Amino acid sequence: MSNQQAKPTIERPTSIPLLTWLLLAGTLFGKLVYKSAIPFLSLFLLRHDHLTASLIGFILGASYLVGAFMSLVSGYLIDLLGQKRLMLLSLVTLAGSIAMIPFVHQTLLIGGVVLAVGAFRNSFETSNQSLLVQVTPVSRRSEVFSIRYIVVNLAAGAGPLLGAWLGYSGQTASFLINGGGYLLYACLLYVLTRSLPNQMANDTTMEPSSMRAAYRDIAGNRPFLFGLLAACMLNYGYTQIDVTLPQVLAVHGSLAAHWFAWMLGLNTLLIATLQWPVTRWIRRYPKRWTMSSGAVLSAIGYWTFGNAHDLLSYLMGMVIVTFGEMLSLTLIVPWLVELSNPALQGAYFGAARLRFLGDFAGALLGGAILEHLGVRSLFESTCILVFTAVLWLAFSKTRSHRPAPSSESGNWSEPDAL
Repeated sequence: MSNQQAKPTIERPTSIPLLTWLLLAGTLFGKLVYKSAIPFLSLFLLRHDHLTASLIGFILGASYLVGAFMSLVSGYLIDLLGQKRLMLLSLVTLAGSIAMIPFVHQTLLIGGVVLAVGAFRNSFETSNQSLLVQVTPVSRRSEVFSIRYIVVNLAAGAGPLLGAWLGYSGQTASFLINGGGYLLYACLLYVLTRSLPNQMANDTTMEPSSMRAAYRDIAGNRPFLFGLLAACMLNYGYTQIDVTLPQVLAVHGSLAAHWFAWMLGLNTLLIATLQWPVTRWIRRYPKRWTMSSGAVLSAIGYWTFGNAHDLLSYLMGMVIVTFGEMLSLTLIVPWLVELSNPALQGAYFGAARLRFLGDFAGALLGGAILEHLGVRSLFESTCILVFTAVLWLAFSKTRSHRPAPSSESGNWSEPDAL
C-alpha cells in the first residue's frame, strides 16, 4: 500500500484585469494630451494675455489650491454621483475649460477658467484612481500603481516634446486640440465603463461624527503633520518647474518652448530608465534618510537653475532635480501612510492631498519673487525652502503604536495615489 502525500497546491497569481489595462492606457492618453499644452500655460499667459509674473503665479497657485480642496470633497462627490458620472462630468467640464483659455482676456475670466481646470482635473484624477483600485485585485495593486507612475512620467515628458515638435506648444491651437482630446477621452471612458454599475460598492463611507473624530486624530498626529509639511516643501520646489521656469526661459525667445520641452523630456528619460533600479536600490535604506538625501539633491538642482545661462546648464540642473525627485517625491506618500492611522485611511487619504498646498505657495510666491527680485533670488529661496524638508523629516517619526500598513495596500505606493 503506497502512501501518497498530497502535493501542495500552488496558487497562480491573479491576473491584471483587461479593464485595468484599458484604464492605464486611458491614463497615458489623457496625460499625454494634458501635458502637450498645459505646462506651457504660464508662457501663454505671459505672451498672449501680457499678464505679470506675480499675477500668473497667483492664478496658477489658486488653481492648485482649488484642486487640493476639490480632492478633499471628491470622495463625497463619488458617493453622491458615482465614479462613472463624476469622471465623465469632470472630463467634459475640463475639456470645455481648457478650450476656453485662448478666448477669455479679462483677468477674472482667465482666473475662473484656470480654476475650473484645476478643480475638475483633480476630481477626475480622484475618481479615476478610485475606480482603478476597485477593479484591480488587491494582490496586483502595488504593481499596477507602479506601472501608472511610469506611465504618468512618460506622458509628462513626451507630451511637451510632442507639442514642441508639432509646433503648437503655447499657441492657441494647442488648447483647442487639448479640449478635443479630452472629449475623445470622455467618449472612450464611457465605452470602457458602460458595463460597470455607476455606483461602485463603498464600505468606507463614514458618518459625519466619525469624520470629525478622524480629523481630530489627524490634527493630533504631529509626525504626520511634520511629514505633510516636508511634502509641501518638496512640492513647492517642483512647482517652479511648471510655473516659473518657463517664464525664466522666455528671455531666450523662440527657443523657450523647445528648451523647456527638452528639459522635461530628459526628466522623463531618466525616470523611465532609472526609476525602477533606483527604487530597488533604496529599499535597503531608511525612508527618512533617503528622502532627506533627495531633498538636498533637489535643493542643489534649484540653485543650479538660478545660475544657469545656457541649455547645457539648465539640463544639468534638471538631472540633479530629477534624481532628487526619485529619492524624495516617490517615497513621501508611502511615508505619510506609515504615519497614518490604518483604521482611518479614508480621512488620511484626503488630508495627505493637502501637500498640494505646496504647489499653491510655490506658484504664488515664486511668481512674486521672480517679478520683484529676479531669477537668482527665486531659485536661491527655493533652494532654502526645499532644504528645510530635511528638518521637517527629522521631526517626522512613525508612531510606535500604529501598525504599518499591509504590503497589499498597493494603492498607496504611487505618488498620486493619495
